[in-house]
Amino acid sequence: MGRKLFAVLVIFGVISFFVAMYLYFFVYYSATLVFDANVSDYKVTLFSKDTAQKKSYTCETVRCTLEDIPPFEYNIRISKPWYISQSIFADIVPKNEQDFIIQLEKQVKTEKISVTKEWDLSKQEKIASLREQNLYYKVVPLQKSWEKVYFRRDGDILKVLLGQKNLFQIPRVSPDILRAQKISQSDDILFQVAKGKYRIFNTNTNSQISIPMEPQIRYAKKSNLSGKYILVTDKGSFLYDITSSQSEYISSFDDIIYLDDYIIGIIGDSQKQKKTNFSITESGDIIVRYNSQSKERKVLYSSDSAIEKIYSEGDKISFESGWSIFELKNFK
Repeated sequence: MGRKLFAVLVIFGVISFFVAMYLYFFVYYSATLVFDANVSDYKVTLFSKDTAQKKSYTCETVRCTLEDIPPFEYNIRISKPWYISQSIFADIVPKNEQDFIIQLEKQVKTEKISVTKEWDLSKQEKIASLREQNLYYKVVPLQKSWEKVYFRRDGDILKVLLGQKNLFQIPRVSPDILRAQKISQSDDILFQVAKGKYRIFNTNTNSQISIPMEPQIRYAKKSNLSGKYILVTDKGSFLYDITSSQSEYISSFDDIIYLDDYIIGIIGDSQKQKKTNFSITESGDIIVRYNSQSKERKVLYSSDSAIEKIYSEGDKISFESGWSIFELKNFK
């Protein structure tokens, strides 16, 4: 046998071997993978260390069937934009159909929507502010508003004004006690009129509600529950019912909002017991979604910076951290 013929036979044998191996593993001995997911339009990526190959498939429907998959060990990754990717290790059995149940969770995003900042007053504004301070017992600018609350002394009585509009009058107390602030997403203003005594005044109806509260109220907001306000104090948060004049201590969160069937609340980094109660191990300040009926809970967001306040407007949720306001997206 000539050398050339021998070489041709060797080459033919090698090629035949690889073709046979390909047909065996990639055609005749392959498997079928079936994915049942809770979403459509997701991507399945298969990576095999045995072959050092990666291949991706787009699944347009919830149920997705991949055929002629070679029987190797795979790292399988299921991904979709705005969702948390899921990884699975699987040893694919030849000539078999293997099913995978996939539950992708939405990935919460945050978007900075504005920056809060205390602007320095111009020289003219400083002069005007000093004149006001000399003219009135106390002047309180309302946050995120050009309006101001004025306390005008009349003997032992203080007349409370919003701009030039008379609101009510109270017995005179130390100016250090007097406070006023807008209540988010409402026409209400929260006043501290004495130590442990507050009033909520509605500027449209001119109605007012008296609230006794010993802890210092940092801020207040309307809840989605009819006739109830959330009062955030130095000692925690309270749900105040204006009908019964009763307050309920919110023990699980530092601040909360109610949205549909969920409570969405803040737990500060130092609140270790509150995190333990939910079996939460994440560090930092966190935002948690909690269903009191099913007991389902999920950490939506965590931050090394302090999360100071959370509030809602319709289906939109925002929170304050540092000097910035962020919108929480894709949280449902």
